[in-house]
Amino acid sequence: MDMEFNLPVGVRDALLRDGANKEELPQSGVNQSYYYDQVAKQSREDVEATYGKMGSDKLMRMARSSPYYDRNLPKLCSFWLKGACSRVVEGSCPYRPCCGTFRFPELASQYQEMHKKLKEMLDRDGCVKVMRDKSAEVEEIKERLKESQRGSRDQNIRDRYHGTDQLTSKYIDKAEKMDVEPPADKEVKTLYVGTMGAQVTDKDLRDKFYAYGEIATINFAPNSNAAFVTYTERPAAEEAIRKLHGNLVVNGVKL
Repeated sequence: MDMEFNLPVGVRDALLRDGANKEELPQSGVNQSYYYDQVAKQSREDVEATYGKMGSDKLMRMARSSPYYDRNLPKLCSFWLKGACSRVVEGSCPYRPCCGTFRFPELASQYQEMHKKLKEMLDRDGCVKVMRDKSAEVEEIKERLKESQRGSRDQNIRDRYHGTDQLTSKYIDKAEKMDVEPPADKEVKTLYVGTMGAQVTDKDLRDKFYAYGEIATINFAPNSNAAFVTYTERPAAEEAIRKLHGNLVVNGVKL
């Protein structure tokens, strides 16, 4: 896990490599560690010069601003999945869901309905009853959880590190979808800025947007916690949205 961007290192490498315009990233673990130690000492402008603005912008947009707590969840109880956990009956099993933790990221990303159904059943009936439930619906949910646990743990770690696992593909797809297509009407020069609070001022927005071109007007819509930034030239508006979409932070708040 990259602690600066709070993303898996494979995702970080893939996003940087996507915009690389000067050199390939090192492949070995030792070389990568040294390489990123050096990168950490550089300014963002230096990173962009090395990797290209595209990779740097995507990485900044994807960076998590809050901790990802699911990585610290207890492991899944393999005996519970088999319907044979004796410790859950005694209330002494430390694993999910026997310990009372009903969070399943293994299901949440691809099987949202199963995830919701399992949590409802556990909340309503408890771990023991659901464990002993042999209905087709419960068995299918358990099978999906078992699938997430199959394979070599060491190989899974290597795949995650090198960015060849499904999670990395999911992040890359998400990063691609975050790109904004400019409207066909070339007269449109206005950008919408949402999720603002009262603490964001005209000066705050000008400080963020003026670097991309001359600003004609900034109009606030206080009832909607939003603002509209209008440039005098269309290219300036396009550059601003490309650089700031998903990557605009004002007074510590991501807009």
